[in-house]
Amino acid sequence: MPDNIPLETEQAYTAGNLQEWRQMDLLTDDLIARSASSPAIQELDAFRRIQHSWELQVGVSHGLHSDSPVTGSRDVTTTSRLYTPPIATHYRLFSGYQFEQSHFEEGKKHASTGSVGIEWRGRDYQAEMEVNHQQFSGAEHTGFQLAGWHDFDDHWRVVE
Repeated sequence: MPDNIPLETEQAYTAGNLQEWRQMDLLTDDLIARSASSPAIQELDAFRRIQHSWELQVGVSHGLHSDSPVTGSRDVTTTSRLYTPPIATHYRLFSGYQFEQSHFEEGKKHASTGSVGIEWRGRDYQAEMEVNHQQFSGAEHTGFQLAGWHDFDDHWRVVE
């Protein structure tokens, strides 16, 4: 049914959720051309704009108090990662920073890691390549990470 706007709207949302970015864009552009004033179409366009925006992920974790001086206590970890809008449909650049702190018998120790990389997202697959710089107790190291995911279905994911 080519004139069924609600059906095409749901198809566009499904394409976005499945990371089929090109299909989502084509369906959304068609719906805007046919019925731009519809609130449902405006909401779909807002959903698409979010997918094409910068993304900031921030996390903070605090470890439980430990009486073991070997493993440390009062652990605090903060992480952040900033992604660019999509480049060539499936790619995004990112930059991140992680800071970790814990108390040991020898005193307070901390580690920090800065990173830059590129992410590829497609239906059922995602991959990242990252270069990072780690600092811990005065020592510095440069590292490289390659990670990938495959979603078998809505409940199962393999991480490599």
